[in-house]
Amino acid sequence: CLSQSDIFITLARDTNPHELVINGSLTSPHLVQCDYYDKHGVCSTWWYDASTNLAYGLSSLSDPQKNFYDLLQQLFENEWTTPPMLFAGALECAEYVKNTNSSNQPTLDLVTMQPRCISNTQSCEVNDPHCEFTGEYGGEDKLCKPAKEWLGNCGETYSTFSSRVPASYLGPMDTTPLGLEFCND
Repeated sequence: CLSQSDIFITLARDTNPHELVINGSLTSPHLVQCDYYDKHGVCSTWWYDASTNLAYGLSSLSDPQKNFYDLLQQLFENEWTTPPMLFAGALECAEYVKNTNSSNQPTLDLVTMQPRCISNTQSCEVNDPHCEFTGEYGGEDKLCKPAKEWLGNCGETYSTFSSRVPASYLGPMDTTPLGLEFCND
């Protein structure tokens, strides 16, 4: 149902949002507001999986600056899903689809008796300095391709050399000085 609402999963490899905040490596500190992880392992708009060193978030092409913290809390508090089922499950589904050339529809593997693709929300990886998603996983709708309005100037409170990034963005612009200011509000 997330994909049908134009929501997809963002994936950042080797990234701990809280560590970015406390280790001093951020070049745009206001982009990542992550003081602590709550009981679900969520910090602002991200869920961090310490066992794989992956950070996941939700994003939307129709509203890139939207922070999905409230939605994540509702999903997890009401036990409609868990962070591992939602995020790691979607990545596992994508890998399964890629390796077996199968559909991403929920199924039961009759050989292993394992459910497959319970979470089949499309996952996209941001690892491009121009904020383009790469590593498209698990979907045919190409949600990883940002709309032209994805980036824009930050407005009057920032310098003329500013650029807007999605609220769930974790990528090179967080730690690489490019001579620009970045915002996600």
